[in-house]
Amino acid sequence: MTILNVVHIILFYIFYIPSTTFGGFNLFISLEEMNRTMGILSEMKYVENGKVNQYSTKFPYRLNSNSSHINLSWNSNVKTHPIYYSIKTVSEDLNVFPIVHIPLSGVLPLKTEQFAIEHRCTGSRAGQFLIQIHFNISWPSSQNTTYFVLKQEKICELKNIRGHYNSQDYQPRGTNSFHNSYLTPKQLLIISLTISGLVFVCIIIIIWGCLKKSHYTKSFFDSDDGHTKSSHLPFISEKLSDLNSISSCALLHHQNPAIHHYLFPNTSTPRSSIVLPQFSNYFNTPNYLKTEGDLIYENDDNHVDIEAALMNLHIDKKFITPAPFTEIEGTFGEVRFYLWQKSLTNYHGDVEDEDNCDDPDMTNDDMTVYGKTLKNNADQKQFEVFILQALTFYNVPSHPNLAKIIGAATINDLKLQNFSKKKDYPTILYKHNGFGNLKKFLIQCRSKVNANNYYIEDESTFSRTSTENCYSYNSLRTHELVSIVKQVLKAITHLHRHKVLHKDIGTRNCLVYETKFGSEERLCVQLADDSLSRDLFPSDYYCLADNDNQPIKWLPPESIITKQYTSASDVWMFGVLMWEVMSCVIEPYEKIEPEEMYSSLINGIRLQQPVNCPDELYSIMLSCWKTNYIDRPSAMDILYKLEKFSYHLSKYI
Repeated sequence: MTILNVVHIILFYIFYIPSTTFGGFNLFISLEEMNRTMGILSEMKYVENGKVNQYSTKFPYRLNSNSSHINLSWNSNVKTHPIYYSIKTVSEDLNVFPIVHIPLSGVLPLKTEQFAIEHRCTGSRAGQFLIQIHFNISWPSSQNTTYFVLKQEKICELKNIRGHYNSQDYQPRGTNSFHNSYLTPKQLLIISLTISGLVFVCIIIIIWGCLKKSHYTKSFFDSDDGHTKSSHLPFISEKLSDLNSISSCALLHHQNPAIHHYLFPNTSTPRSSIVLPQFSNYFNTPNYLKTEGDLIYENDDNHVDIEAALMNLHIDKKFITPAPFTEIEGTFGEVRFYLWQKSLTNYHGDVEDEDNCDDPDMTNDDMTVYGKTLKNNADQKQFEVFILQALTFYNVPSHPNLAKIIGAATINDLKLQNFSKKKDYPTILYKHNGFGNLKKFLIQCRSKVNANNYYIEDESTFSRTSTENCYSYNSLRTHELVSIVKQVLKAITHLHRHKVLHKDIGTRNCLVYETKFGSEERLCVQLADDSLSRDLFPSDYYCLADNDNQPIKWLPPESIITKQYTSASDVWMFGVLMWEVMSCVIEPYEKIEPEEMYSSLINGIRLQQPVNCPDELYSIMLSCWKTNYIDRPSAMDILYKLEKFSYHLSKYI
């Protein structure tokens, strides 16, 4: 073998074999771009060393409405000769027009560079549209090319159609310094029609302005922060008309039951099933500043003299008649409706005076009340816990959305040490003539046949209902669900105003009844104490290593680990209550074990947006679930936002 042959072999191994084994080209979406568009910290590799990834090219890459383009990265690994490319885009619908911000044919760069593919929403309707990007690469040779297709989906909303494009969102980068400068006939036609339409609209506006010059009326829909414009509202009239005929929860049971109700960190917020207007940025941007001094902590100022309180609330048991059935029953306690035969002079209960929650007829001698009591198998310790929890709000002034004790019915004297000996546990009475427990009420609604005759089995263990419940999830509208959570929040703000914490907020600790408002029946809700809740709703409480039952899946992380409660922890639990109401009282975090809740919350896992829950309400929920308790809004801040959202919603229902 001659020296020349040896040199040829060496050159062959140096240049040819590496270029065929490790050569080719790469096409991928970088980690930073994936994080920007999808919220995922990983790379999407379409082609690696000249080999097409058939799996990643099979599925379309989705671009949300707030992303106008996608940056692709590529490079050539072959230094011996250039690799040529050609690109072609195909859109299935004229509502989206793809633009490649590099020449449609050229040479692949040796160093990794990015180029952008922009998807402009140019049509007259919102939706989800498929775009195909065809690549033809001269690898491994110009005769044997590599051909593949990338699929992308663009979501267009009404706010970004008709050529909306944010120039700050994208600064083009590529292998060349110029872009496509020629317009297709379709583009020219669209541009011409758009300009003509704008000119026509301007003429109409000028004429209208001249006719109405003397009438300057400020739109009532302008928000206080100056962001909301009434021009947003006409786009939703058609969608919101459906809101009056479709239940907020009716579609839930048509979804896949295996779906996870969690929102993982670094993911985009799911779209609402019903399009509502973006009334103002205050739903997404905190407009409050708070320090630790603004928080309310546990204190001893709310101490209750139990014996004096029971003496003041004492009612002889012979004046109350229990209903023949149990409303809710636990292992050591039960709830029933009672008929209290009384005179007006003996009545010293709270008086409700707020709108929509009128008093029962106080002229009757008989009053229907809601009573909690212990069974004979309860012991002295359970009795003491029961009474202490029942008297939580004893020193708090009355409020129409706060359920307070109006009586404690016993047969004998009120010495605490005698209750367990004589098994004469007091029956704690609340003024209530309605549907009873809110969680039970919503479960009963869920068990009714919906509009499509799809029956959902009621898995609750409740014995029977005391009052005919004519509601179902087909009849409960979004504005009624918003009213429910708003009334609970009013009770929380009342407690916080008087420096009292609840520490166990959930639908299980609320009462619901119906009252007349004009010619209509409306639901009213009261927040109650948590007495007997651990016995009546054992699946909502979990006993960790400290042998103390806590509503772990309702608690914020700081309360799980330290058992310290503040007004910010009440706000977190109210966010979970909102999720309960909007998701048809599904168990929160049902796939997560109680022992894993703290680490899951710290890692950013949150409850997923319920079906048909408006984006504005879910944004409020997320603000309640800030990991740092200082960052959470106060109850009053949330009430302001709910009131404003409820007002705007009422204009279209």
